[in-house]
Amino acid sequence: MVETIDPLVSADVDLRGMPFMPLEVQRLRDSTFALQATAEEFRAGILLWCASWLQVPAGSLPDDDASLASYAGFGRDLRGWRRVKSGALRGFVRCTDGRMYHPVIAEKAAKAWAERLDYLEIKENDRLRKAEERKDRTRIFAKLREYGVVMPGSTPTAKLREHLADIERDHGGSHGQKKQGHKEVTRTRHKGVTANKKKGKREGEARERDSLKASSSSNNTSADSYQTAAAELARVLRKMGWSECADGHPELLRAAQAGIKPEALQAAAAKKAGKPISYVVSRAIGMRDDAASNSQDAVAEVADPAVAAAEQEVYQLRRQLDDKIETAVNDCRIGLIDEQTRDERVAAYRQALQELGGAVGGVC
Repeated sequence: MVETIDPLVSADVDLRGMPFMPLEVQRLRDSTFALQATAEEFRAGILLWCASWLQVPAGSLPDDDASLASYAGFGRDLRGWRRVKSGALRGFVRCTDGRMYHPVIAEKAAKAWAERLDYLEIKENDRLRKAEERKDRTRIFAKLREYGVVMPGSTPTAKLREHLADIERDHGGSHGQKKQGHKEVTRTRHKGVTANKKKGKREGEARERDSLKASSSSNNTSADSYQTAAAELARVLRKMGWSECADGHPELLRAAQAGIKPEALQAAAAKKAGKPISYVVSRAIGMRDDAASNSQDAVAEVADPAVAAAEQEVYQLRRQLDDKIETAVNDCRIGLIDEQTRDERVAAYRQALQELGGAVGGVC
């Protein structure tokens, strides 16, 4: 420790929180320190190595006997420490910052610090990427909402982007793309040709629906009404995430023939994203039948028809409030409202539900 040199590591090297220190066992075993140090010197030296690893800068020690005695396991026994000091500090050099550095420990510390900086950079980049992805998901959910499409919050981001791209392509893309498409068509100079792809697509879908109606109903008026009702049910499911649901789906025709209304299908499909359409339709029919059975039982128990009508009205209001609570929760989940707004709305709806409960008691 005679020479005075620059610090062996930079002053910001901080390995606190990294309790593992690499040890080259053969290098230590064959070193002069292991061969020449006494048992007490060897023990104290290893303890000083461990202490230097978690110092700042890492790999260094203060040039202070009181601190060194404590780090070496001697506590306040400075006399005992000074007996082993020379052998225990073998390899340490005093540097210009007033601290003592061990070249081998400093070498390992510099390598560990570089790896830690790389790791921290990767974590920061990953954090920024996830933050951008969350912003992108919020934007996509809002955009899909504008088109009347609600997808589950667990939908992968790649699928969300793909679905939005398909919808925008079907609707003619951005404003700039519409201009470009119009420019390409008008070069033909045919006045009867338009560039409205969206209109053409809708006309094609309308023709397809008309052909389905013609083939399935055979000009039967009741079949046409079922087809129209099925189309309304399909629109409900598409808004709730069943994007591939066609207007003429056989299960929706079955639901229409069973008299299922759009609001009943929406209630049956709540929180059932990913389930088959047949399951949702069967659940809607079951819920309708159960409600009818309960209503009949209630009418049988209550002699006054006016009381039964009042209870039915309260039941409908409770269903509406339940739907509003679920809508507020879903809007918060997909980023349309914040948690505070969600909690305020849910609290208001639940208060209304409690008041309705009192109303039911008053009727009874």
